[in-house]
Amino acid sequence: MRIKEKNYKNIYWFLSTIFHPVFVPVLLVLTCVPHADPFHNLLIEKRILFFFLFFFLNTFLPCFFVFILYKKNLISGIELKNKRERILPLSFTFLCLIMILFITKQFFLFNSIITTIILGYLLITIASLIISLFWKVSLHMLCVGGAISAIGNNTISYNESYLMFYLFLFISLVLGYSRLKQNAHNKKQVVLGFLLGFVLMLFVFSY
Repeated sequence: MRIKEKNYKNIYWFLSTIFHPVFVPVLLVLTCVPHADPFHNLLIEKRILFFFLFFFLNTFLPCFFVFILYKKNLISGIELKNKRERILPLSFTFLCLIMILFITKQFFLFNSIITTIILGYLLITIASLIISLFWKVSLHMLCVGGAISAIGNNTISYNESYLMFYLFLFISLVLGYSRLKQNAHNKKQVVLGFLLGFVLMLFVFSY
């Protein structure tokens, strides 16, 4: 019985890691940019360079920053369980997203869905910062909610297959359940996090 429970905990941990907020935007850009998007007009070398810079700024630097904060005893753990401890990492992530926006301009991706996605996650990050001043919301669900909103818009606008939309929807349900089983959040924090991420990304795509 204990082995089975341990296996479940490992699955919850794996899902929470793979679909961590620093990975979701990268997964979204890797899998959901439509073929009609200006990004695909770039040479393959430039696309690879862009993905490298995107991963470096969106994922590597924020993770490294959190590691430094932990080593300096400025946060109690890399999981950022305390809402107040999220302020510095989220602020740094916001700056990284601003730099990514600057890079999209250098690659002439003004009309790319990638730029819209980044703007959406900028808005989500700002909302997360404000909320973290007085409450704790699930950052995992904020990001995955935003991803589903972006995929839904992509699916409708470009007549893409609904497969990716349903896949991410299933992932969001399993991820939300995992966050609850890990006692990382309560139901309200999970549900409201998902809905807020979805609505904010929808707002950006609408304009």
